[in-house]
Amino acid sequence: MKTNVFLNPKIILALIILYPLLLIWQGLDFTDIGYSLTNYSQTFNEPESVSYGFVNWLTNIIGGLWLLLFGNSLGLLGVNIAGVLVVYLTMFFCYLILKPYIEQKYLLLGLFLALILKWHFFLSYNSLTSLFFVASAFFLIKGLKSTKHWWIIISSFVLGLNIFIRLPNILGFSLISCIFFYGYITKATLSTQIKQSIYFIAGYISAILIAILAMKILNHYDTFINSLNDLFNLGLDSQSHHGFKKLLVTYIKNYCYVIIFIIAGIFFTLIMTRFFSWFKNRYLHYGLIILLSIAISIFSIYARDLTGNVYLLVTGMLYLILIGYSLHTKSIDIQKKIFNHAATGNCRSSNDLRFRLISFVSLLILVITPLGSGNGLLNSVYGIWLPIPIAFMYILKLKELNIVFSSVIDKYPSRFGIGLEPKSTNIAKTFIIVFFVIFSLLLSYKYTYRDEPNRIEMRYSVEHPRLKGIFTTKERAVVVQELLDELDNVVKPGDYLLAWEATPMLHFLTKTKPYLYNSWPDLATHYSFEKMLVKAERERAKLPVIVRAKAKTQVFRWPKERVELKDLESDSKTANRASINKFIEDNKYSLLWENDFFEVMAPPKE
Repeated sequence: MKTNVFLNPKIILALIILYPLLLIWQGLDFTDIGYSLTNYSQTFNEPESVSYGFVNWLTNIIGGLWLLLFGNSLGLLGVNIAGVLVVYLTMFFCYLILKPYIEQKYLLLGLFLALILKWHFFLSYNSLTSLFFVASAFFLIKGLKSTKHWWIIISSFVLGLNIFIRLPNILGFSLISCIFFYGYITKATLSTQIKQSIYFIAGYISAILIAILAMKILNHYDTFINSLNDLFNLGLDSQSHHGFKKLLVTYIKNYCYVIIFIIAGIFFTLIMTRFFSWFKNRYLHYGLIILLSIAISIFSIYARDLTGNVYLLVTGMLYLILIGYSLHTKSIDIQKKIFNHAATGNCRSSNDLRFRLISFVSLLILVITPLGSGNGLLNSVYGIWLPIPIAFMYILKLKELNIVFSSVIDKYPSRFGIGLEPKSTNIAKTFIIVFFVIFSLLLSYKYTYRDEPNRIEMRYSVEHPRLKGIFTTKERAVVVQELLDELDNVVKPGDYLLAWEATPMLHFLTKTKPYLYNSWPDLATHYSFEKMLVKAERERAKLPVIVRAKAKTQVFRWPKERVELKDLESDSKTANRASINKFIEDNKYSLLWENDFFEVMAPPKE
């Protein structure tokens, strides 16, 4: 690739800085984002009122501190800005890790490719998980490369804290295997590896103990333990989106799809490359590649919504490249083959060995990051910050695309493979990169979390101090404005409110506290829900105002696209809905106000 204005490091850096800032102004989600914001806002106020979501304790602490500083002045936009700052910091650690091995302009371009695939910026446990894993990787690699073991302690300390960002991050302890991997490839003594492991464990345990001590000091410990119990009950619920059984089935299916998509993707690329090679004009090649990439991207995102399949394909290809680099690399600068299982050459140079370590660490993070998510491997997007630049470097340096499999048993020699000559390889490389860029940019345009896919329509705002600078559709802005205007008359900051049917954002906007210890109570298991309902009636001095959506807010285009409430989601949600209806009837609630999408109910006046 010839040097040009698009490979100027300053221009790429400017794109990295500006790109996320262009996307944080649009989108008003009432579900997950509202749930997180309510947890943040009550962490230092009344943590028990959000006890159900308190298992992500450190995420709530970080979000809560940000809201204390900027919540009233910047509101939702400020939390989006915080998410962007987390992404910047994550990319900075990636840059420090990879800069000794990848030329600056290509490294920055690789990071930009990872950035545009990210598509959503908000201060969440997902973005913080990415930061903590990458930061830990930086300190661990630094510690293994040097004789200063306190870097290893810092690395494992960060990993220990990462448990409290998101509980499944406890699997990050598996990064201890990097010590033995690096010891194996460098032929370090077993005593050295054991010593490093002891330092690693010490840092990890220290982080957990310090976090627990901080919980005790802040009176958060009991709330955290109760949240752990609720999460465990949710995992046992066979109908839950996060039930252990459903999660296991999701990951098994995802990995099966990954294998299928990798095979299909490789052969499709080979076929298209052969087709392109029939045309001798280079500019015609590029034109066809761009047109085909646009067509496939539109079909994947708009026509059939096959976005998840593309993510699984990208994840699978990253697995292949990282495994290849981890197992063997002859030379990082002139790498020619994806795989050659029979290769035996000398790979003892320090740069090669350290890059193998980086690849192994990156592979572990990519595998660990999505675990525990109901989205399965689709959440691998939060683990791609290191893998994407590595894969981009691999593709750029690829001279010949050869996938060769050879028997490792001398007694039964065998060898087969497929490949492309240099000219055809360049066509394949161009197609892969162009498709990736076009797909990512189109997806960024379409995707605002649970809001309108057409950004041109999202140019209307809601007049509210915590929604300054946030734009949504006219239809959503109207119904939300009407609701907030009404709630100003019936609730005040500090009141308890029961926001029902996936409307946790209302707590953040009205500065109210969840009546049922959970800002999204309809998602709780029925056992937990009944406990919360009984406890609230016993402990709360008076009954709350109830706000209820008339249709699903999980739909991206509400209220324009109206999906009526139906008891089809899960047994727990069906039972919870019946319980809340009984609660309304028993306590003689009356309809106070309604519009096309929301209704407000109040108990009898005392």
